Amino acid sequence: MAAAACLVFIWLVVPYLLLAGYIVEIARSVRGGGHELPPWNDRWSKVIDGFKIVLVIVIWTVPGGILSIPAAIVNAAASEGSMQAMGGSIAAVAAVLAAAGSVWGVVVLLFEAAIISQYIDHGLWAALNVRGVIRRLRVNIGLSIVIGVLVVVLSTVGVIGLAALVVGVLITYPYCGFVGGYLVGRYARLTEHGLPVRGRALKPKPAPAS
Repeated sequence: MAAAACLVFIWLVVPYLLLAGYIVEIARSVRGGGHELPPWNDRWSKVIDGFKIVLVIVIWTVPGGILSIPAAIVNAAASEGSMQAMGGSIAAVAAVLAAAGSVWGVVVLLFEAAIISQYIDHGLWAALNVRGVIRRLRVNIGLSIVIGVLVVVLSTVGVIGLAALVVGVLITYPYCGFVGGYLVGRYARLTEHGLPVRGRALKPKPAPAS
């Protein structure tokens, strides 16, 4: 069993992390002004990059999962026939919390471009900084919404493509990921100017001509 689990990990998880890291590399290249796909070199570095960005997204989705726990408990109680003992008000509160958890999941998807932009600009902890992510979103709210919706659409198309198995894995999902990486890179480049500069002094404005 342990050997089988290791094989599953190697053949499924590691390639996924490699693809995620390569998508981050695409975003980083576009963020820096590049116009071509980055080379497939330094693969383990990309795997680490992919692991970090997946970890960041998972951490962002944790509150939604926590909010859904009461609803799961209520559903388990209902299946065992003890719903009346818990009371209708508890079930109503659990349903509201579950709805809030679902909304939070959608919000994280819409925030994904800003989260990844923070990661490629400032690293792991910046991607987990709620104030920093919101600050980047507020640089251009309209652009943030548009890019967020496009990322959601691309993610949905990629997941639907997985239903086609080989075609989805080899074509649809990677292609949607590459396009998403390009959009995130452009978003990071367009929203950098409204953010505070760290680590270097701001250039002084030229004095007005007399």
